[in-house]
Amino acid sequence: MRITTLLILLLLIPFNLKAYGYGAKDPIVLGYKAIAKALAKKDWESVQKQIGKLKGQIGELKNMQGLDLQTSFDKAVKDKNKELLSSTWIKLTTETARSHLWWNLQEEISDRKKAKLRVQAIELFLKNILGNIIKNKDVKKYKRLLEVIKEMNKSLGNPGVFGVGKVAKDEKKFLELVLEFDGIIWETLPESAPKWLSNFIKIKKDDREKQALKLIKEALIQTKNAPSFSTRKESIDKIQTLLRYTKIKDWQELMQKTYSLMGSPKTDKKAEAKASKTFNSTIDKILEKIKN
Repeated sequence: MRITTLLILLLLIPFNLKAYGYGAKDPIVLGYKAIAKALAKKDWESVQKQIGKLKGQIGELKNMQGLDLQTSFDKAVKDKNKELLSSTWIKLTTETARSHLWWNLQEEISDRKKAKLRVQAIELFLKNILGNIIKNKDVKKYKRLLEVIKEMNKSLGNPGVFGVGKVAKDEKKFLELVLEFDGIIWETLPESAPKWLSNFIKIKKDDREKQALKLIKEALIQTKNAPSFSTRKESIDKIQTLLRYTKIKDWQELMQKTYSLMGSPKTDKKAEAKASKTFNSTIDKILEKIKN
C-alpha cells in the first residue's frame, strides 16, 4: 500500500475520544486530530506547532531507542511532504505504544492503575489512528489486536472490592500478549518495523526458527556487552520479538526478569553496577539454553 493511501485512511478515522477517559488527554491523539484539521487547510505552520507540543514523546523515544523522529518531522514540514509526515506519525504512534508496553514489563505491573492507563492509551491509538490502515490490510488481524488489548487488561489483574473477587496479575501472559501485539503491528505496518525485522520476515517460514535462535544468541551477547541503556533495550526488544518465532516457551520467564534488571534511562551508575552481576547471570542462563 502506498503511503499516500495510508495518509488518506488516517484522515478518515473518526475521533471517538470521549469513550476513553485517558484518551481525551493523550497528546498524540490530540495532536493527530489537530494536524488532520490543519492539513485540510494546508496550514503547515499549525502542523509545526502541533509537532512541537510532542517534544516530550519524541525526545523519550530518542533517549530510549535512539530513534530520531524530529528530523523526519522537520523535513516533512519544510518540504510540505504529507507522505513523510504520515509515515513518521505512524512510527511515532507504534513506537509509543510499544514503549507503554515495555514500561509495564519493566515495572513488573507493580502499579495496576498506571499499567491499565497505558493499555487504554494503546487501545486509543489502535481505534483512532492505526485501525483503518490495519483493517484495510487484514480485518482478522485488526480484530485480533482488539482481543489482545482486552486480554492485556485482564492479565493486569483486579483488586476486587475490599479484596473480594481479587484476581492476581499474570505477568507471563502479559508478556506473551506483548510479543503477539508486536508481531501483528510489524506484519501489518512493515514501514514501522526495524530493518532487521523486515528482512527476517522475508525468510521462509520453515527456516525462521533456526535463524531466530541464531539472532537471539547474537542479541544476547550484544545485550551483555551493551554500553548504554538504549542499546540494551534495542537488543532485548529484538530478543522478545524473535521469541515468538521459536517453540521454547519457558524463556519468557527469564526474559521478563531480564527486562526488570535492565534498568532505565535514569538509573544511576551505582544502581546499575549492583544489578550487573544478576543481569549477566540471567543472560548466561539463556545462552546456556540455546546451547542445549
